[in-house]
Amino acid sequence: MQIVNVVPYSNVWREEFATEKAKISAALSEVNVSKIHHVGSTAVPGMCAVPIIDILVEVENLEVLDGASHLLSALGYFCEGEYGVEGRRYFHTRAPGIAHRIYAFASSSKKVDEYLAFRDYLIVFPCVAAEYCHLKKECANVCGGDMNVYSESKNTFISAHVQKAMARW
Repeated sequence: MQIVNVVPYSNVWREEFATEKAKISAALSEVNVSKIHHVGSTAVPGMCAVPIIDILVEVENLEVLDGASHLLSALGYFCEGEYGVEGRRYFHTRAPGIAHRIYAFASSSKKVDEYLAFRDYLIVFPCVAAEYCHLKKECANVCGGDMNVYSESKNTFISAHVQKAMARW
């Protein structure tokens, strides 16, 4: 059984993102990557999180990325295609230690704005971040080690606050 372990914030996450961003930028240098962002709970200073670095990659053309997914595979990423979200390309690592997930979207996708708005909202409103942290710990305790159940159990909270964040920005 997998353990869903929510841990206190670590400054290592910021460094880990910077290192991984450099690797991704180098690997995808010919793919017209617009921007690479650190998103998710590990991007919010002081926020508890499952130690997985969530990386948002904006590309000009998803089809070009599709043709270059082997470049991310060479970095240890597994490609899962859209993985339930239209217009997304999802990649993840399975190596021990800090895991990484890449969510790639066309720069014009509304999802890019949603990811960034939610991250920024949690930074600007620490009381919401604290509430989210509490929820994450509760979800981890009742999900039975199932990461999908853990993620799904947070969706109502996330959706509500993404709407608030998008209305604000």
